[in-house]
Amino acid sequence: MDSGSYNTFGGSVKGIALMYGYLNSLGIYEIDLLGDFSRMGLNNSVGAKRVFAGGRHSPADFYRMIARRFFFGGRLIDTYNPDFFKIGYDLIILNSRMDVLIIDEYKKMHPDTRTMYIDRANIIANNAYALGGSLWLGFVRVLLESISKAIGISKEANSTSFLGSLGTVYICHLMRRWLDTYISVLPETSHAARFFRKKTRVTYIRLAVGTEYVRLKGFTKRYMGGIYIGRLDERQKRVSFMIRGIREVIDAHPELSGSELLRIVGDGPDSESYKKLVHALGLSRNIRFFGPVTSKRLVEMYNDSGFYVSTSEWESPGRAFVEAMACGIPVLLNNRNNAVISEDRKERMVKDGENGVVYRYGDVADFAKKFYAMYSDTAVLEHMGMRAEDFAKRNFSLDKQNGRYAEEIKRALDERIAQKK
Repeated sequence: MDSGSYNTFGGSVKGIALMYGYLNSLGIYEIDLLGDFSRMGLNNSVGAKRVFAGGRHSPADFYRMIARRFFFGGRLIDTYNPDFFKIGYDLIILNSRMDVLIIDEYKKMHPDTRTMYIDRANIIANNAYALGGSLWLGFVRVLLESISKAIGISKEANSTSFLGSLGTVYICHLMRRWLDTYISVLPETSHAARFFRKKTRVTYIRLAVGTEYVRLKGFTKRYMGGIYIGRLDERQKRVSFMIRGIREVIDAHPELSGSELLRIVGDGPDSESYKKLVHALGLSRNIRFFGPVTSKRLVEMYNDSGFYVSTSEWESPGRAFVEAMACGIPVLLNNRNNAVISEDRKERMVKDGENGVVYRYGDVADFAKKFYAMYSDTAVLEHMGMRAEDFAKRNFSLDKQNGRYAEEIKRALDERIAQKK
């Protein structure tokens, strides 16, 4: 393939940016990226304001787009920059459910453009209960599931709200009309295969982490406690459980009342409420908040910690889990967010006692017991850390996973060439 033979359009997220950086390095694609990737060393970005009329692309915009389209039949070309619809891309890569509505309209104008969806949020698997029939049947199932949760019958974890689930079911049915390739970050692809009914190629590609996440040579740990890095959002991350778990640790081991046990790195909608809870529980000396940090500082903080802590209700194969393990520290997580990572469903992110420890979801006493066991045994942490580092290198190699994406992209573009002949 010659340079400039193909135009490829894509979206944004940390892991996806790594993949586009890899494609850039091949020198065989002409790539447009939606958003500002300059901080990630990618300068071929299409500024948001060039594509979106107001430069906005938020969940509220997503719901407004759905209402405009579903209830009023509005054309999104009137809302978005019309220049975008004039570009004839060979391949469009979607990385968010928010992209689907605009690309659905784009496909009407460019039916020969190939499309690929990278399902980072597991929207098919998380909404499989509602995707077994027609669109209206799906809406009914979302409503019934919401009622079941409200009255306590169903306790299944779900990554979206009621409105989010309705919107997701709608955009999944739109996408089923024209999607060529669906890529799952989970090995469970049977739901997607059933939903797309052989019209779409369905495949699994593991996540990958950047090569900067490594054990730093000569780095001496000054802190052997736990670290949490991520969004401070109670609906999924359940950081309040983590904070109360630290209170349990200190109640059982009062000699630790003056020790730093947990570092919380990141920001989010519940940041202030977590800080208030820490103060109310008398944990200000035990839990420190750091806010957002640079990538370089993040690697240092992983290396300077004893183990990573997660109390999420659900996770995809968590990127932070792999980053931590690549830096040589084990992971403490629960049986609900310990995702399957093998196609035969035999391997999970953490094998208890090898590259981390698994506690029972919702059991604060079990969490506190296992947190203390990890914190108090440096030798065990070091042993599990070495196993974790090896696990991350074997399973989440950046070159290997990016190579898989390149294969899928080449396949899609070759199919477009064959289609034109």
